[in-house]
Amino acid sequence: MTMDRYRFRTATLADLDLLRLWLAEPHVGEWWDNDDPYDAEDLADSRVSLWIVEHDGMPFAFMQD
Repeated sequence: MTMDRYRFRTATLADLDLLRLWLAEPHVGEWWDNDDPYDAEDLADSRVSLWIVEHDGMPFAFMQD
């Protein structure tokens, strides 16, 4: 397995529907304290980076650092 099959891209408002879909899954939603993974304030906060992780072009994870 090579790392070039993985991609970390900045999450944008265009990803919001995907993230809401993931949060609707019980095994995901139980770890989150609200229905919106991020909002305009989060996007404006330069202390936190929001990422969508993809493998072979398929998004599978949301990451913050």
